[in-house]
Amino acid sequence: LGMGEAIKWPDRRNVATGIPEWDGENYIDGWDMVKLYNSFDVNMLCTGGEGAGFPYIEAAACGVPSIGTDYAGAPEYLGPGLTVPAKEYVILNAPGTRYALPSIDGMAEALTKLMNTDREKLARKLTRHAERYSWDNIVKRYVNPFLDECEEELFPLYTSSGVKSWRQKI
Repeated sequence: LGMGEAIKWPDRRNVATGIPEWDGENYIDGWDMVKLYNSFDVNMLCTGGEGAGFPYIEAAACGVPSIGTDYAGAPEYLGPGLTVPAKEYVILNAPGTRYALPSIDGMAEALTKLMNTDREKLARKLTRHAERYSWDNIVKRYVNPFLDECEEELFPLYTSSGVKSWRQKI
C-alpha cells in the first residue's frame, strides 16, 4: 500500500496480545495518532449515532477530511467534511433509542466527491474548523461564561480575602 514509510507499525507480536494502553510515552512504538491520521486520505466514520465526534476534529486538525452519517452529533463536528444520509433507522438496545444505518451508495458518492476535490484548499478549511475546538477557544466560549454564572449564583463577589473569581486567565 505504500504506507510503510508514513507510519511506524507496531511489532506483530504486540498486536497479537492486544493494543497497548496509552501511557503518553508509547507513541514512539508506532501509536502516534498524528502520523496515523496523516496516513489517511479520508477518515470515514459512518456510525449509527456519534456523540462527541473527537475523531472528526482530530482528523480535521491534521487536514484530513471526514465522512460521517447525517445523524446525531456528526454534522456539527464534521465542518467541511461530508455527511451521508441514513438509509433507514433501527431500534436496538434501549427502548426508544434509534440508530441510523448509513447509505452505502451515499458513502461511495461522498468518497468520490472528496477524492476529486482540491485537497490543499480543503485541508486549510479543515484546520481552521478544528481550531474552533482548541482548549483556549473552548475555555473562552463555554467554560468561563459557565463559571461566571456559577460564581454569581453560588459565591459572593466580595469575601474577606478580596474579590473571588473562578475565571481562567488566557
